[in-house]
Amino acid sequence: MKAYTRSTSKSPATEQNKSAVTDHAISLNHVIGWVRANVIDRKSNRMDRWIREVIHIRKEQDKSMNRDEGFYQLPRIYDYLLFATATPGGGGQSFRQRQQLLPKRQQ
Repeated sequence: MKAYTRSTSKSPATEQNKSAVTDHAISLNHVIGWVRANVIDRKSNRMDRWIREVIHIRKEQDKSMNRDEGFYQLPRIYDYLLFATATPGGGGQSFRQRQQLLPKRQQ
């Protein structure tokens, strides 16, 4: 049996843990503030929950620690709706200008 010490608890930078939150905390060397954590959405139906999950991940991708886009594979055509401006007619922007607001596809 291997003894557990503080030095063995430190993961190498290349190692990926099961949790993206754990990787984030290790890479930035800080503690997650669980007291301030909150639930951003609830749904009892599993399919609805999966769809909402992918929508939240895509909309918050710049502020997210997620490694993937969630369980449900929402078609990319919906990105246009997710990132469209709230003003009628797209706020006077052309289709091409609105397309530039969409996140770039990852290859």
